[in-house]
Amino acid sequence: MMSRDKAIKTGYYSLAGKEISKLIRKDLKKEFGKKIKFSVTTDSGYTTVIRIKVLKASKDLFKTEQEFKTEYEKYLIMNEVQQYEDLFYRFKRNDDLSLKNEVFDKIETIGNKYNYDDSDPMTDYFDKNYICFITGYKIEKI
Repeated sequence: MMSRDKAIKTGYYSLAGKEISKLIRKDLKKEFGKKIKFSVTTDSGYTTVIRIKVLKASKDLFKTEQEFKTEYEKYLIMNEVQQYEDLFYRFKRNDDLSLKNEVFDKIETIGNKYNYDDSDPMTDYFDKNYICFITGYKIEKI
């Protein structure tokens, strides 16, 4: 995320939420091509919210069951069996956590490419260009 000053210099500060959504959609298509199908929507109110929903993804972009178990076995070690079972259910259902971490990180980076954050938690001052949510529920494997 960039600073507000940099956003002003680059011209992203003055863009409306829908314009930013179009840029994000274009960047996602450029990065992933036909490997992932996205829905990018904008809600405007007090704060602009951009939602990126993964609808379909290539099979090679998902974690294997072994990768999932390695990543989340810490819950079993901490004896949080219910938490592990809930996460495993989401994994089997092909939710967003079933995507490989690198893929999710790329989507998140692209989703926040046009964002800035000059918030100051010490003074309770909130100043962001938009909030970006990335979701996926029952992502279809292609």
